[in-house]
Amino acid sequence: MNALPNEFASHSIGQSEWAKAYYEHLRNDEKKDHHPAVRALALKWIRIAHRCWKDGKPYDEQVYQKSLRRRGSLLGAALAPATGVGWKTVAGFEKLSENNA
Repeated sequence: MNALPNEFASHSIGQSEWAKAYYEHLRNDEKKDHHPAVRALALKWIRIAHRCWKDGKPYDEQVYQKSLRRRGSLLGAALAPATGVGWKTVAGFEKLSENNA
Protein backbone atom coordinates (compact mmCIF):
# COMPACT_ATOMS: atom_id res chain seq x y z
CA MET A 1 0.00 0.00 0.00
CA ASN A 2 1.22 3.48 -0.78
CA ALA A 3 2.60 5.39 2.22
CA LEU A 4 0.71 8.60 1.34
CA PRO A 5 -2.73 7.49 2.64
CA ASN A 6 -1.12 6.19 5.83
CA GLU A 7 0.76 9.46 6.33
CA PHE A 8 -2.45 11.43 5.78
CA ALA A 9 -4.36 9.18 8.21
CA SER A 10 -1.63 9.51 10.82
CA HIS A 11 -1.78 13.32 10.66
CA SER A 12 -5.58 13.31 10.70
CA ILE A 13 -5.61 11.84 14.21
CA GLY A 14 -4.62 15.23 15.61
CA GLN A 15 -6.96 17.20 13.33
CA SER A 16 -10.18 15.20 13.14
CA GLU A 17 -12.28 14.34 16.17
CA TRP A 18 -13.77 11.19 14.63
CA ALA A 19 -10.38 10.02 13.30
CA LYS A 20 -8.89 10.32 16.78
CA ALA A 21 -11.85 8.47 18.31
CA TYR A 22 -11.57 5.68 15.71
CA TYR A 23 -7.80 5.37 16.17
CA GLU A 24 -8.16 5.23 19.96
CA HIS A 25 -10.92 2.61 19.62
CA LEU A 26 -8.64 0.44 17.48
CA ARG A 27 -5.71 0.86 19.85
CA ASN A 28 -7.57 0.45 23.15
CA ASP A 29 -10.59 -1.74 22.42
CA GLU A 30 -9.33 -3.79 19.50
CA LYS A 31 -5.75 -3.96 20.89
CA LYS A 32 -4.20 -3.13 17.51
CA ASP A 33 -0.67 -1.82 17.22
CA HIS A 34 -0.08 1.69 15.87
CA HIS A 35 0.59 0.78 12.22
CA PRO A 36 -2.41 -1.56 11.73
CA ALA A 37 -4.64 1.07 13.37
CA VAL A 38 -3.33 3.79 11.04
CA ARG A 39 -3.84 1.51 8.02
CA ALA A 40 -7.45 0.87 9.05
CA LEU A 41 -8.00 4.62 9.45
CA ALA A 42 -6.41 5.22 6.03
CA LEU A 43 -8.91 2.81 4.45
CA LYS A 44 -11.77 4.81 6.02
CA TRP A 45 -10.31 8.02 4.57
CA ILE A 46 -9.99 6.40 1.13
CA ARG A 47 -13.69 5.44 1.21
CA ILE A 48 -14.61 8.99 2.29
CA ALA A 49 -12.46 10.55 -0.46
CA HIS A 50 -14.02 8.23 -3.05
CA ARG A 51 -17.52 9.22 -1.94
CA CYS A 52 -16.60 12.93 -2.11
CA TRP A 53 -15.22 12.42 -5.61
CA LYS A 54 -18.27 10.39 -6.70
CA ASP A 55 -20.71 13.01 -5.35
CA GLY A 56 -18.62 15.96 -6.58
CA LYS A 57 -18.62 17.51 -3.11
CA PRO A 58 -15.76 18.58 -0.84
CA TYR A 59 -15.23 16.80 2.47
CA ASP A 60 -17.04 18.39 5.40
CA GLU A 61 -16.17 17.15 8.89
CA GLN A 62 -19.56 18.16 10.33
CA VAL A 63 -21.49 16.40 7.57
CA TYR A 64 -19.52 13.21 8.19
CA GLN A 65 -20.05 13.43 11.96
CA LYS A 66 -23.80 13.96 11.45
CA SER A 67 -23.82 10.92 9.18
CA LEU A 68 -22.12 8.83 11.86
CA ARG A 69 -24.71 9.90 14.43
CA ARG A 70 -27.64 9.41 12.05
CA ARG A 71 -26.53 5.86 11.22
CA GLY A 72 -26.17 5.02 14.91
CA SER A 73 -22.44 4.39 14.65
CA LEU A 74 -20.66 3.73 17.92
CA LEU A 75 -18.06 6.18 16.66
CA GLY A 76 -20.74 8.86 16.29
CA ALA A 77 -21.82 8.29 19.87
CA ALA A 78 -18.25 8.92 21.06
CA LEU A 79 -18.14 12.39 19.47
CA ALA A 80 -19.10 15.64 21.14
CA PRO A 81 -22.44 17.11 20.04
CA ALA A 82 -22.44 19.30 16.94
CA THR A 83 -21.57 22.94 17.62
CA GLY A 84 -24.02 24.57 15.23
CA VAL A 85 -21.18 26.34 13.43
CA GLY A 86 -20.66 25.66 9.75
CA TRP A 87 -20.12 27.04 6.26
CA LYS A 88 -22.89 29.02 4.59
CA THR A 89 -22.99 30.48 1.07
CA VAL A 90 -23.61 34.22 1.14
CA ALA A 91 -23.55 36.27 -2.09
CA GLY A 92 -21.56 33.53 -3.81
CA PHE A 93 -18.94 33.32 -1.06
CA GLU A 94 -18.45 30.72 1.66
CA LYS A 95 -18.81 32.20 5.14
CA LEU A 96 -18.35 30.58 8.55
CA SER A 97 -21.66 31.01 10.32
CA GLU A 98 -23.21 30.06 13.66
CA ASN A 99 -26.48 28.15 13.89
CA ASN A 100 -26.08 26.77 10.39
CA ALA A 101 -28.40 23.80 10.05
